[in-house]
Amino acid sequence: IAKLGKELDLQLTEAVNHFEAAAARDACVEASGSLKTIAVSLAKIANDIRLIGSGPRCGMGEIKMPAVQPGSSIMPGKVNPVIAESLIQVSLWVIGADLSVTLGGLQSFFELNVGMPLIGAQMLESVHLLATGSRNFADACVAGIEADRERCGSLVEQSLAMCTPLAPVIGFSELLLKNPEKRADDALVVKWLQNIHTSATDAATVVRRMREFGRQTQDKNVGQPIQLAGLVRETIELTRPRWKDQTQATGITIKIATDLQPVPEIPGDASAIRELLTNLIFNAVDAMPTGGTLTLSTGVTGEVVYLAVRDTGAGMSAEVQQRCFDPFFTTKEEHG
Repeated sequence: IAKLGKELDLQLTEAVNHFEAAAARDACVEASGSLKTIAVSLAKIANDIRLIGSGPRCGMGEIKMPAVQPGSSIMPGKVNPVIAESLIQVSLWVIGADLSVTLGGLQSFFELNVGMPLIGAQMLESVHLLATGSRNFADACVAGIEADRERCGSLVEQSLAMCTPLAPVIGFSELLLKNPEKRADDALVVKWLQNIHTSATDAATVVRRMREFGRQTQDKNVGQPIQLAGLVRETIELTRPRWKDQTQATGITIKIATDLQPVPEIPGDASAIRELLTNLIFNAVDAMPTGGTLTLSTGVTGEVVYLAVRDTGAGMSAEVQQRCFDPFFTTKEEHG
């Protein structure tokens, strides 16, 4: 054993139980299972890259993969993900080979292991294919991947995340346009214009955050000091067209109560907190279809500053509680 280990440059040890070692090839079956796990992981990575790079028209197209062969004969401009697809085929082969090794392990009777040739051939081939396929995938595909900045930029501009900060802009603009008698009140007009400006600034901040998403930065800025009570009052005013004017127009009354205890300033992003509060208020309005009260409160517990949001809505049904974490589950149906 020592001589063989030296020649192979491997650490070989004697089997603890000679009878078990002679009666089965369980170690080979276990090792083959590990190779299958690696194959599954590689196939998942290759599939993700293939889908993210799909295009150029109807796919996701967020990345550009190296063109290692002439383009598609039926889809002009398409870069065939042949390297990713070759790794997927390798993975499928290894997964199938694991079944062969498993069946080979079943062909052990007493101390006679008749499946050893099959086990050895499949495992050696699996190791070779995984090593070669992984190296080829890393060198010929992953190393040359680039982000499609133009495509990613267009996706940011079309993002539904813009809806939240733009809702107050639309709401206050409609109030000014549909209520000419209110335009005579200069103070009220200035107040609504300030709300519109704040919402538009928040929308610009959302776009900037989305453009910077995923970028590595050395700036670890934790934000500017924020007066939480003032931010709450500002958000209530910004969302007034949604929770008050729109609901009253349909015969529903929703009230907002506040219990804003004095709290110290906190560091953070005012725009992000305002966006969070806006979403909470909108969700609370949806949860009170017959009207109700929304309460926002601030306070200090120990060294922690908190902001609590409560509503008198019906809450989640037993069915919704069971399904609320399911992918793509929503209670808003077509209207939301």
